[in-house]
Amino acid sequence: MDKYEYKGKLLDSPIAVELIIEIFQGQQRIQRKIIGETIERIHRERGGLPPPKDQWNITEALDALKRLQLADNSVRGQWNIVSIDEMVARFEHLRTKIRNG
Repeated sequence: MDKYEYKGKLLDSPIAVELIIEIFQGQQRIQRKIIGETIERIHRERGGLPPPKDQWNITEALDALKRLQLADNSVRGQWNIVSIDEMVARFEHLRTKIRNG
């Protein structure tokens, strides 16, 4: 990636959400530890700063995706992230529902 939007920025939850979707979309049964390590590593490799040690940014990002029904963890410690196509379909369905009342 030539120009990383978050170069020089601390890894926070919104950045983590974007990276989780980019890297893990469509994958199943991903270990939470792998998600965290991968997101932090890629963010740093692209020029971003690591999160403060006491932050829960990856957990908060996964919880946000879960609330949006874009991820689930029916097995503790393992996450399933829906595909980009499924994310778009879900939001399109919601948009149609809102328009039609």
